[in-house]
Parts: sequence; structure tokens; C-alpha cells
Amino acid sequence: MMMRRILARVCRLYPADFRARFDPDMLATIDQALERCRRNEELWYLPELLRIKGEIALREGAADANTAAEAQFRQALDWAQRQDVLAWQLRSATSLARLWRRQDRLADARDHLAAIYGRFTEGFATADLCTAKRLLDELEEDRPRRV
Repeated sequence: MMMRRILARVCRLYPADFRARFDPDMLATIDQALERCRRNEELWYLPELLRIKGEIALREGAADANTAAEAQFRQALDWAQRQDVLAWQLRSATSLARLWRRQDRLADARDHLAAIYGRFTEGFATADLCTAKRLLDELEEDRPRRV
């Protein structure tokens, strides 16, 4: 029951368009949810909480933000793979690919995201798959052309 309340708070603090609004309580709430997940072994939402924590790290813009965010995204992806939850894998890979794109690691971003995107066989009109496809298309446009 308590976990449900914490997740509801996360959803309120972490709006769909996170870039438009930031709540300073968000990191503390995420950390509290992560701690509860681990303590109670309720790990089903762990990949998404780790991914959100990575997004928060980027948003806060600390000196080590890219390193911290990448670590969170990789950990989220690892947990999503352990749980064999393709949707969490896609979200984590999309966040990681966005970060790598900003770092000009275009081939890494494209290849990594494409591998996970390619595992889907349906649901291509969903928001997450549309976002991933849009990013893949942008990464393709960014690809250096051979002359």
C-alpha cells in the first residue's frame, strides 16, 4: 500500500513532459521509492525509477551529470533485462541513446536503441515506440554520409 502511494507521488512529480517542469522534491521521492523497492523486494518498478533518477541527474546539470545519468540508465537497462520487460528496456535505451546523441556517440546510440526497438512486433503507435522511432530517425539523419 505504501509503495502505491510513493509511486503515485512519483507520477505526480514526474509529468509526461518532464522538461517543462521540475520539482525539487522529485529526487528525494525517487530515492525513497528506490529504497522501498529494494527493502521490500518489490523490484517490478525499479528499472523505471532508476531511469527517472538518471533524467533528474541530467536536469540538475551537476558537473558529473552525464556520468551519473549514464550509470542510472545502464542500471535501469540491466534490471529491465533481468526482468525481461521489453517496455522498460526501450525506455531505458531511449534515455541512454538521447544522452549518447548529445555526446556525439551517434553510432552507439543508434545501434543500441535499434537493437531493442527491433525486438518489438506490435504496439508501434504507442508513445514509447513512437518516441524511440523518432529518435532513431533523427540519429539516422545525424549519421555522417560517405562521399
